[in-house]
Parts: sequence; C-alpha cells; structure tokens
Amino acid sequence: VSSNKNGFWLVHSVPKFPLSSEEKYLYPESGKRNGQSFFCLSFSSDALEQIDDNSQTL
Repeated sequence: VSSNKNGFWLVHSVPKFPLSSEEKYLYPESGKRNGQSFFCLSFSSDALEQIDDNSQTL
C-alpha cells in the first residue's frame, strides 16, 4: 500500500486475513493453535520505485 509520500508492505501467515472490508474480522481458531507471524515494512515513496524495479528482476 502506498501514497505519494510513503507506503508499507505487510507479510503475514494468518489464515483468511484480511476479510473484505464489509465483514468483521475474527481471528481464526487455527491461528490460536499454531504460531503466526506479522512483518510490516514501511518505506518512502522513493524506495517504492527501487523495490518495484528490483522485484521485477526476481
């Protein structure tokens, strides 16, 4: 997700996350039994261009 000034990239392992904006999110039972992770990376809009260029070479 980005704007003219900054953005963020969210990586996670939570099942069925996120639901559509019309639905209330309930944390899944499977997420309570098994370990889950969230990783949020924030960056400037200038860095977004570099990320885009580099991701296309993968």
